[in-house]
Amino acid sequence: MSNVKNQHYVPQFYLKYFTNPQEKLCTFDKIENKMLPFTNVKNFACEKYFYDFPQESGTKERQQPMKKWLSEIETKASKFMNHIQNKIQGILSLKPSEKVDSLQVLTQDQKLDLAYWVAVQSLRTKDFRDFSNEFWQKTQPLIPNIVEEVEDELSRRLNQFEEDNSIKVDESLANEIKKDRLNQCMSTLSYLENDGMPITQAKFIFYHCKELAEILLNHIWLIGVNSTDKLFFTSDNPVVMAPHLESSGYSSEGIEVVFPINSKLILIMLEKKYFRHKLNLERTLVPLTREYVLDYNRLQVLQSSRFIFSQSDDFALVEEICNTNPDACSNNRERLQLKLNSPPK
Repeated sequence: MSNVKNQHYVPQFYLKYFTNPQEKLCTFDKIENKMLPFTNVKNFACEKYFYDFPQESGTKERQQPMKKWLSEIETKASKFMNHIQNKIQGILSLKPSEKVDSLQVLTQDQKLDLAYWVAVQSLRTKDFRDFSNEFWQKTQPLIPNIVEEVEDELSRRLNQFEEDNSIKVDESLANEIKKDRLNQCMSTLSYLENDGMPITQAKFIFYHCKELAEILLNHIWLIGVNSTDKLFFTSDNPVVMAPHLESSGYSSEGIEVVFPINSKLILIMLEKKYFRHKLNLERTLVPLTREYVLDYNRLQVLQSSRFIFSQSDDFALVEEICNTNPDACSNNRERLQLKLNSPPK
């Protein structure tokens, strides 16, 4: 298999769900604060050799195991994403959107497949990579303090072990235990420096995507239906979150995880404890007001790395956000979380 040069961190099959009838994508560059001409999906949400591992010494062959694995995942994902959209479109063609809120449209198997896909998508982006780099940079000055705390904790545990068992641990053995534990700690802290970002991101996806999928599966799932005059945006970081309480992790109480499916459908995942009054809506279609559509589009603008995508060239909302909140549209943006008043009823 030949090497793939232009590698997408948001797949082309997904971006096509947001193209116009000519299969062109309209794009807004929030860093430059300008709309770009309609173009092919192959030109955005990608970088040269984005997932490639470092080349082995003495070989010209590029190492592309991650890209090959993602291609297999995308082939499967495109099939069930197409099936889900066709299924929902069939239902909506028979019933008005305001009368579909009691219909359960996803099977448990479809929910499993979609959860895994959303988990992979959330971890594969440039934004996730940039976040990891920022995390690495900010933790570097803290390493001496972390090492000191680890040493203190190990000493405390060894002392407790000696006291509980009425024995004295040999000093050389104690030092070896401390050394081994500190080496493990430093190995964890220096993962990025040792492996490089492509390998680090690949490891994180392989080790944690199933765990993240399980978290998402435990949420309440709704499919929002947009019958308004505004289309859903997507972006180069399409899986976004809105905290309704203080914490903003995928499993945090009050979290709302959102993933646009196409210009008229959106997947909404609600943490089960905080949104327990929505349990009766599990896997059903929910009509959305114009206000909710705009709210979800704001999330895409605020949490994108750079590019926002749409079927139309109506980016007035993006311009408004960039003008009133320029930090959200800069290269050095803080990662913002938009707190919504309430999820759709």
